[in-house]
Amino acid sequence: MHLKTLFVVVAIAAGVGSLVRLQAQASSPAQVVDAAAEALGGKSRILALRTMTIEGYGQVGTQNGGGNIDPSPQAPQKLTNISGAVRTIDLEHGRTRLVQTQTQDFVFAYERNMRGIRADQRLDGDIAFNIGANNRPQRVGDAAVRGRRLEMLNNPIALVRAALDPAARLANLRADRATNAQLVDLTTAKGDNLTVAFDTTTKLPAWVSWVQPDANLGDITVRTYCSA
Repeated sequence: MHLKTLFVVVAIAAGVGSLVRLQAQASSPAQVVDAAAEALGGKSRILALRTMTIEGYGQVGTQNGGGNIDPSPQAPQKLTNISGAVRTIDLEHGRTRLVQTQTQDFVFAYERNMRGIRADQRLDGDIAFNIGANNRPQRVGDAAVRGRRLEMLNNPIALVRAALDPAARLANLRADRATNAQLVDLTTAKGDNLTVAFDTTTKLPAWVSWVQPDANLGDITVRTYCSA
């Protein structure tokens, strides 16, 4: 089965708000995940999926939002425009490919960046690599492996599918009443740790977050919001 769809998401560095222990809604993390699966069309249909294609566009802040033009708090953000983004995900084998054009939206005397650079980033199991302008692969490090593996979960279907994996672990069901969400800690079959929020009205994933190292900012929390 092949699924081609479009999700609009925003990824930001954010802290976790104050949380209150769950007093209602569901009695276990598995029930929250099962309800999300039903809201997305049913557990059997999600588990039957083999591939997904996601198309979109957006903007990326340089250095995860820490790279302004100069140190002034009022300095404009250095943004890179993303166009023609196509992410293909092989859900069965843990593979992904992201092709997009990156155009810098700030003035430096570097013509190539202004005209746009085509990026081709891939992950095959535990091997991450890029395809250069010469069509040759160049392997990248372990941080990219984990980062790209987590990026595959940056959409509701792949995220819930990962949570349904028998090898995954679900724990710490709680409520964030400020956002009307139920939160679950998810450890994927690969051992990656995430926090997933599920909207208590729609039952759908509202956001997902995880902690990752940043060379300039230290450990940061990356959060992706989902909008249906």
